[in-house]
Amino acid sequence: QIVQQGSFAKLSADKTSLFSKMLASTGSSKSRRDGNSASASTRRTTIVTPEPLTEKGKLTKAEQKNEGAVSFASFQYYFKALGGLHVFVAIATCSWLFNLGEIIPDLFLATWQDDLLQQSQEWYLCIWLAIGCLGCALNIASRFVWVFASVHAADRIHSEMLGKVLRCTTSFFDKTPSGRIMSRFGEDQMLVEFAAPLQLEVTFICLWSVFDQLVLTCIVRPLVAPFALVFAVAFFLVRELHRRANREAMRWNLLTKSPLFNAFEETLSGVTTIQAFRREAYFQSRFE
Repeated sequence: QIVQQGSFAKLSADKTSLFSKMLASTGSSKSRRDGNSASASTRRTTIVTPEPLTEKGKLTKAEQKNEGAVSFASFQYYFKALGGLHVFVAIATCSWLFNLGEIIPDLFLATWQDDLLQQSQEWYLCIWLAIGCLGCALNIASRFVWVFASVHAADRIHSEMLGKVLRCTTSFFDKTPSGRIMSRFGEDQMLVEFAAPLQLEVTFICLWSVFDQLVLTCIVRPLVAPFALVFAVAFFLVRELHRRANREAMRWNLLTKSPLFNAFEETLSGVTTIQAFRREAYFQSRFE
C-alpha cells in the first residue's frame, strides 16, 4: 500500500509527512556520510600481534593417565553395577560350583576305580552319569549367571556414561576432542563388556580350583602345607611385578588410541574439503 508520493525534496520539506519523520529519526544520508568520512579521517589503525600459543592458552587439554594401583572405588563401582554385594557373592559361588562340576566326576572315577563303595559296575555307571549331568548343569548355570550379570553391568555403565555426556554443556565438547569420546565409548566400553567380566570369572575359577586342590592335597599329605605357603608368597611377588607392568602398558595403549580416533573422525568429517584441494595423497601417507 502506497502511503505518500512525491519527490525527495518535496517529501523531506513537508515536516508532517511520514518520510520526513523517518529521516529525522534516522538522520539524513548526507550527515551520515559526512560523519563516516570524518571518523575515517581521524581513525587510527592498530595492528595487534597475537601472542604465541602456549600450553596454558590451549582450548583442549592433553589426556591425563592415572598412576599407581586401581583404586578400590573403581572395583566398588563395578561390583555395584553388577547388582550389589549379594549378586557378587552369588556369582563367586557359581564359580565354585563350576569348579565342583569338573572335580566331582574325577573324584567319583577314582572311587569307582578302587571300588571303595563296593557296589556293582552298573550302579557306578548310573551314578557317574548322574554326576556328569549335574556337573554340566552347574557349568551351564554358572556361565549363564556370569553372562547375565556382566551384560547388566555393561548396560548400566554405558547408560550412565551416555546420560552424562548428553547432559554436558557445549564447553565440554569444545575442550574435549571427539576422538577421546569415541575411545571411551569404543575401546573402553569393550573392555567393560568383554574383558573385565571374562578376566574376573577366570580369576574366581582359578582361585577356587587352587583352593580345592590345596585342601585335598593338605588332607592327604599334610607336610605339603609349609611348602605351599612358601610357593604362594613367591608367586604373589612375581605376580606383583607382572601386574604393574601390564597395568601401565594397558593404560598407555588406551591413552594413545584417542588421538588416532580423533584424526580419523576429523578426516572423515572434512573429506569433501580434502578432495576439493586434492590432498588425498597427503592424508593417505599420514595414516600409513
